[in-house]
Amino acid sequence: ANATTRYLEIINLLKSQNLIDIIGDQGHGFSTTEPAPMRNHRANLDRLAATGLPIHITELDIPGIEDEVQLANYKRIFPVFWEHPAVAGITLWGYHQDTHWRRTSGDWLMWGNEAEGAQRPALKWLVSYVSNNLPQIAPDQEFDVDENAATGTAVGRVSVTDADTGQTLSGWQIEAGSGVPVFEIDAASGAITVVDGAALDFETTTSYTLDVSVYDGYRRSETQTVTVNVNNLNDNAPAITSGQSFAI
Repeated sequence: ANATTRYLEIINLLKSQNLIDIIGDQGHGFSTTEPAPMRNHRANLDRLAATGLPIHITELDIPGIEDEVQLANYKRIFPVFWEHPAVAGITLWGYHQDTHWRRTSGDWLMWGNEAEGAQRPALKWLVSYVSNNLPQIAPDQEFDVDENAATGTAVGRVSVTDADTGQTLSGWQIEAGSGVPVFEIDAASGAITVVDGAALDFETTTSYTLDVSVYDGYRRSETQTVTVNVNNLNDNAPAITSGQSFAI
């Protein structure tokens, strides 16, 4: 945080003189290893983005002698930079085993020697990740539910498409909305059900909103709002007793 504060002083000085077009931020592995949490990097990116200048992550290298360690590190680190709206680009600081400057910590992405050209799992994941299309939840979806529906009643399944082949959509979740206490969504299928039937009452609330998203194995979709309308069954209409008579 202190380094970012000092860096911002320099950036703003240059900006005041129209001497800067883009912010460079080095991404060496020794600055992203635990216990330096990525939320700190995200917060620092937010501070840099407040200048209005685009950010370029330079000299990114991510360690891992063991394939599974490097893969986990890439999944933990790379999306924080790639998905930040102010980041305009990322430069990998080498990728080949024979020429990488951090060979002792396993930062290379392609094997050399006998395994020339072989991609490590982290590189295979990276190629798929950056080319991945976000799943698209159809906008303006509406569902209906009766006001006397019991807890556990199925409401409907949220519709979604994905341009990528072979993707398994999972991790459906409700991000926000007025219907959060009344409905839930199945993480695997996107099916909405009632979890508090007693709360359904047309005379109190005629419709609810649910802001939902889904994960495709690489990235989470943008949030879309679906609406659940409550059907009026006139349960609370005044009853007129039959057989009544009056004398005047």
